[in-house]
Amino acid sequence: MHIEWTFLKMSHSDPLVMAFKGGSMDRASPSASLANVLDSRSIVSMVSLVSYMRNSKDLFLLQEPVISFAGQTLSTLLVSRNNDMQKNMEIAVSADTETTKWYMSNVLKSMGIEYILRSSEYIEAEDLLNEADYALVIGDEALKVFSTRIRILLDIGYEFLRIFQMFPLYAVSVTREDNYKILKDWIADSDKYKDECAEKLAARIDISTALARRYYGNVRYRPDRSAEKTLSFVRKSITV
Repeated sequence: MHIEWTFLKMSHSDPLVMAFKGGSMDRASPSASLANVLDSRSIVSMVSLVSYMRNSKDLFLLQEPVISFAGQTLSTLLVSRNNDMQKNMEIAVSADTETTKWYMSNVLKSMGIEYILRSSEYIEAEDLLNEADYALVIGDEALKVFSTRIRILLDIGYEFLRIFQMFPLYAVSVTREDNYKILKDWIADSDKYKDECAEKLAARIDISTALARRYYGNVRYRPDRSAEKTLSFVRKSITV
């Protein structure tokens, strides 16, 4: 069975899903969304930026929608229980963090920090911190950290913006069909649903509505010059 679109099963994509008017759709993890488009189960998939770069020979990049952030990302956090930043760090990371992990690598290298990554099956901050002194936490699990005593050391997306002067670009839309055309009106309409999504997100994961609104206020679904600059930067840096 073919579906028109696969969106990411992450909160940042909720307004896009609510606005979507393009036909059949599904939601999946970044790895499953990539598999859907590569296997032609989905005509279009939103995939992580790094995954696209590593599979660019088999995929056509659509101009939009994208997932980019202007300002604080809030959902890409380097955390610890009590430790400060160190010159040598062991960091637990979960699956489906390839793009954020790439941004973190560039940020830490620019700060002169050496690190070792410990892959984990867990996604929650507490579980990750049981495996290493530091953890990279993303998505809803990162937003939940703001309501805990866990120490936030870096907002990776914001640090990438601060150091490299480019908006972090996390996900792009891809297809295997050359010259695929999409109707773009619904993408602009997605901004209308941000407040509603913020209310639902705050209630669902028990965070403040103010934090949820800040989160959605910074997400961008249409590329600007900064996002295009990031795309070029990542393309030059990743060898397929």
